[in-house]
Amino acid sequence: MINERLIYFPFFQPYIKIAMRKSAISIFHILLALIVLKIGLLFFYGPVFTPDSYGYVAFAKIILTGNSWLYFEDLNNYWYPETSFRIIGYPLIIALAEAIFGNFWQWVVIIFQISISTIASWFIYRLVKCLSGNLYCALFVAFSHGLGQGLVLDLSILTDSLNASLLLIVSCYLGIAIIDEKKISLLVVSSLGVLVLFAFLLREAGSYFQIIFWPLVFYWGYRSKGWLKGLALSLVFIAPLLIGIEAYKTWNNYRTGERFVTTASQTSMFFPTLDLEKRGVSVLADDPLLKDMAPLSFSDDRPPLTRVALINKHLVETQSFNAYDVGKYGMTRFFRNWAEHPVDMLAVSLSQISEKYLFLAFMPVESLTQLHFWAGGENTFSANKKKSLWSAVFAEGRIDLLGLRLGRGVSRIISIIIMLSFLALMPIFLFSELRSQNYRIKKCNPKIMVMSFYYLSFFCYLFAYSMVSLEKRYLMPVEPLSIVVGVTLFVSTIQSYLKKRGIRTTLKD
Repeated sequence: MINERLIYFPFFQPYIKIAMRKSAISIFHILLALIVLKIGLLFFYGPVFTPDSYGYVAFAKIILTGNSWLYFEDLNNYWYPETSFRIIGYPLIIALAEAIFGNFWQWVVIIFQISISTIASWFIYRLVKCLSGNLYCALFVAFSHGLGQGLVLDLSILTDSLNASLLLIVSCYLGIAIIDEKKISLLVVSSLGVLVLFAFLLREAGSYFQIIFWPLVFYWGYRSKGWLKGLALSLVFIAPLLIGIEAYKTWNNYRTGERFVTTASQTSMFFPTLDLEKRGVSVLADDPLLKDMAPLSFSDDRPPLTRVALINKHLVETQSFNAYDVGKYGMTRFFRNWAEHPVDMLAVSLSQISEKYLFLAFMPVESLTQLHFWAGGENTFSANKKKSLWSAVFAEGRIDLLGLRLGRGVSRIISIIIMLSFLALMPIFLFSELRSQNYRIKKCNPKIMVMSFYYLSFFCYLFAYSMVSLEKRYLMPVEPLSIVVGVTLFVSTIQSYLKKRGIRTTLKD
């Protein structure tokens, strides 16, 4: 009786009607739920700091203390020179937030990151809707993106969230424009190029990886106005970043006397050398500048950065190098490694790619536990917990551990299905489409071509980082694209199979 009264009470009727609609859950509900969840976690854990966070904060503090850094930087402070090791974008955001909001700057930066990440989720939703026409697939992929690595990095004082969100917005916009056959224009292309420039100012690797957008921009121009205008518009797209890079190098040359973007290569480009040494390939013994250095021991569990610091120190003390010189020599050593030991370098690069990258498509449980760990809590899935799971459940009553394990297992199964669909089905779909159109790219289905470019982008990012140093968070700008393609192709394959069997589906909304 009470339930009947509630149902017919006028106040509840609009909400009950909405709940009974087929598409009651919309992208608005998904995005709102993600925002509420992330804000709630922000209040529970607070902004998350990592060792890298303090470098950005230190740069921001320098910006706020005066303007001398605009004119001078001492590269002889060789280990992490404060305004040269990192690019300026993120410290500038921190400095601006602190100047306006004072001690609340951390919260402002995190809320800003959550906002841009939510916009990226919306673009991902729109992209899947264009590719598949499937509401539920689009909602699932947007939800997966929001609960993926972004759940951790949106709440962290790091560059990954903003950088990835900006690049995803560019990727998705290009894909949607091509599929919807929007007319290409100088204003839109140059604006997208400016977004790539902003992403570069957050993570300088963008100066190399922005090449992943070239095929999409060229293909959009090619389909709209022919290959010649497509090429010209591609140059317009690239121009903001090229101008930005040159301007940044000119500024550093004015301050230091050297043309460079950052000195980050003084650490990152020596990691492959350490990997070769650990593999048993003697590199340092034959190096003209490093052969007299004390042997590096790999018998302990020290992080690689401590050994890189020893290499840096040796070059400074014996060669009178500054930070720029060390970084430049890091690049020299990297390319020399490939010239002298190509097979071993390839093996080292491939060894960084493991099965863990199959688990990134759908990872709500792992993201929550990683956030808990990064915020100072226990590492729920550490080895010792794994061994004592049942004893913890029965002896300590830790039912939560059992639930987390089961949740992670189900999530990983879903992720594996999505990633295997992405890896295996995309080449099949592309080859089938090219063959059906006699390999005339302009005649091919633009949806297949867009997904193929995303496929290429994913592997470009994966292998580029694996040649230096690969972490799961580095794939944030392209990993959601693999989910987009994997889910779209998986559902399309299932629908085609059911259609051949004469079974009707109601997946289309």
